[in-house]
Formats: sequence, structure tokens, C-alpha cells
Amino acid sequence: MALSKIDTPALVADAVGNTILDLSENYAFSGAVTGAGSLKLLFSQATATNASSIDIGATYINSTYDSYYVVGNVKMVIDGVQFYLKLKSGGSIVTGNKHGYDLTNGGNGALVDAADFIKFNYSTVGNAIGEGVQFQFFMHNVNSTIYPTFISGFFKQAFTNGAPEGGIVSGGFIAPSYALVCNGFNISSSSGELDTHSIKVYGVV
Repeated sequence: MALSKIDTPALVADAVGNTILDLSENYAFSGAVTGAGSLKLLFSQATATNASSIDIGATYINSTYDSYYVVGNVKMVIDGVQFYLKLKSGGSIVTGNKHGYDLTNGGNGALVDAADFIKFNYSTVGNAIGEGVQFQFFMHNVNSTIYPTFISGFFKQAFTNGAPEGGIVSGGFIAPSYALVCNGFNISSSSGELDTHSIKVYGVV
């Protein structure tokens, strides 16, 4: 591979003699930058259409990356519901209490050893404008058949009276389900209805 060099005067010396880039110059970059981690946007959607769930499948979550980053916002149709994240394997939502999660909200917490979902709220979620759930999480080990897929993230929600709540959640497949390859996830509510939402999925390079 050809080596490209940066011409002076773009390179200058700092106060202790280190060679640095002169950021007052203009630069045009081409080609691929390697050797540094980054996020690659794979999916982006914003919709005002009611839906039963948000489903992200193997088109986006697959063997291309081992880790993914997800950020989103969801407004609920019905007041006082729960927010559920369910992992997928083999093209289908995994059922049968193969998820587990540990959730912390202020001085409160919820530890669930085996469930059908991972919950991203502590109290029930409001459905007024400005309420709902805002969330972000990482997914790791999605291709492993030795370590179970796990997620780690944060959420900020509004309770049914508009009071803000924030928390930390970690979860994923429970230990006996370590061999499940994860190729997607599904976001829904306990009522089976979602209002407006926006979501982005990134591959972690």
C-alpha cells in the first residue's frame, strides 16, 4: 500500500517540540482510515406511525460485527405501560424466559433471573408528549456460542405524571442460553402498541 505524507506547513511543532497537525489549515481526506475504532451507521428510522413493535433483524445484526450500539426514543400509545427489549435468534424473538436483567433507578432496583424480555424502565411509562422512553445501549457477543449476548445501557423515561426517571440496565441471554447467536432485537410495550419512535443502529468497528 502506498504511503501518503502530509506536507509542511501542515505539520508544526507544539510548545514542547512534538509534531502536530496545524488545525487552522484545510484538509481533504480520502480512502479508509484503519487502526481506530469507530461506529458505522447501519439503520436509521423515524416514524409517526403506530406500530406493534420495532423489529431489527439479521439484515443489520449479523456476523459483520461482534458489537452494536443502539440509540432511540419511543413514545407510548397507552399510559402506564412497560418498555420491553427482546433479543432474536434464528430470525425469531427468543421466548421461554431466556433473558435476564439487572436494573437500577436511583435507590431502587430490579433483578430478574429469567424473563421473556429485558425491561428499560422502573415505574410505568407515560404517554403524553414529552414522556415515553429515551435509551441507548451496547450489544456484545452477538456471534459467540461461548459467552451469552449481553446488553448494557442507560435510559431516561417519564412516569405517568411526567416525573423524570433515569436508570442503568444490564441484561441479555441468561447463562444456560450461552450458545444462542443473536441476530436482532425487538422493542415493544406491555400493551403491544408503540406511538412515534426514532431509532439508530450502529456497528462497532
